[in-house]
Amino acid sequence: MKVFHANDDARVIAFRRWDDTGELLVVGSLNNLPFNSPGYILSYGPLSDWGWQECLNSDASAYGGWNVGNLGATLRASGGQLNVVIPANGVVVFSRTT
Repeated sequence: MKVFHANDDARVIAFRRWDDTGELLVVGSLNNLPFNSPGYILSYGPLSDWGWQECLNSDASAYGGWNVGNLGATLRASGGQLNVVIPANGVVVFSRTT
């Protein structure tokens, strides 16, 4: 596990977990407001230009939430930067794709 982003003012943390079978990106917010349009930019070189597919959103309607998130989309990092939508007081998890 590698914590690569911690923003105390915005109350956002992000870390990566990986093993031989894949890699996950976990982004959590304890902010009372969502980071939706234009989103929240994570900058970390190893995000590279990979695709990151949202595989869990704690704000999904299935969990009683408002569906503030990335709607299961695959987001493309560019130059180690990734723009994500983060729900208020929530967590989104992404799986690395090719």
